Amino acid sequence: MTRLTPKCLLILSEIGDISRFPRENSIVSYAGLAPSVHSSGGRTYHGHITKQGSRWLRWILIEAVPHVVDSSTSYRCLYNNLVAKKGKGTAKVAIARKLLIAIYYMLQRGERFDKFK
Repeated sequence: MTRLTPKCLLILSEIGDISRFPRENSIVSYAGLAPSVHSSGGRTYHGHITKQGSRWLRWILIEAVPHVVDSSTSYRCLYNNLVAKKGKGTAKVAIARKLLIAIYYMLQRGERFDKFK
């Protein structure tokens, strides 16, 4: 039997019914983990995350990053590469976004987390 931790319960309660989100980008926006976009003069700039949406979901996903990085080799490699290029804060947000997308597909398909993916 799988034990649901308080973090898992918070994530599930904040997401609610997964069918509310037709695409992965919808849930990323809901969590406020989507980059802001500014266009001017035919150029598009991607900035910081919007921070609109569920602050609790965004917070718990970022809090979960160290645990995911410690338990998964693929997430650890990605995190270390991002830290070297962008810094710790940006790397945490990127992993949180990737984790949320993984959670989205797990809930959509009824799958378990595969730390090797």
